[in-house]
Amino acid sequence: MKRGLSYDDVCMIPKYNNVLSRTEPELDATLARGVRMRIPIVAANMDTVIGKDLASVLYDHGSMPIFHRFYKDHMELVKLVQMYADVCFMSMGVNDVDEVINLIRTYELKPIGIVIDIAHGHAMSVQKAIGLIKKEMPELAIIAGNVFTCRAT
Repeated sequence: MKRGLSYDDVCMIPKYNNVLSRTEPELDATLARGVRMRIPIVAANMDTVIGKDLASVLYDHGSMPIFHRFYKDHMELVKLVQMYADVCFMSMGVNDVDEVINLIRTYELKPIGIVIDIAHGHAMSVQKAIGLIKKEMPELAIIAGNVFTCRAT
């Protein structure tokens, strides 16, 4: 039998703080080097999560959409990136660098950056992909894979 918890089962114990009003804290966050957002919320770059509707909500509230890499029709991705020029990221796999760079150049897309979507980011393939992106499009911010250790970062 699965156990579930309700509000009455959980007690969060507050700690002392020096904030005078709830209007004082700033929620802005750094997503990547030189890339700031007004809120620290990002939607997963999964085909079942991010799309046109959620991208609009995120943008309106100060976040940035990160479009997934599984579009069957590249034109759908092109249109989304054009709608959110300079405020969105495009995702890609480690073997998709040439294809994504070609897409960006062909359609004159202006994503703020690229997400290398890989489960284990501490890999030679990720380093190679980063190097190719930096060589071809040094202006793009790069978010690369999932890492766990300082060394991997």
